[in-house]
Amino acid sequence: MSDSILLQGKVSPWRYKCAISGNEIEITVSHLYTTIRINERCYYFRAENGIFDGTSTDMTFSPFPKIIFLCIVLLLLQAFHILLLIY
Repeated sequence: MSDSILLQGKVSPWRYKCAISGNEIEITVSHLYTTIRINERCYYFRAENGIFDGTSTDMTFSPFPKIIFLCIVLLLLQAFHILLLIY
């Protein structure tokens, strides 16, 4: 893959269930991630650049709590910085 040219494309939400095997494939799209789910395993790709960001073992995992946690930490650091400037 190192010699290939990086081309980004658009993908739409999509779902397929095989009538013979029962396997399911689903693609979901959000402003942060494109998720490909094969049966109960999810593969996450960053929406901004298409870079693979990780997998899950089942549908209960989501990358969003990590993002929310980081946003809270950044807001707290910013509030602490403002307090230091005031005093």
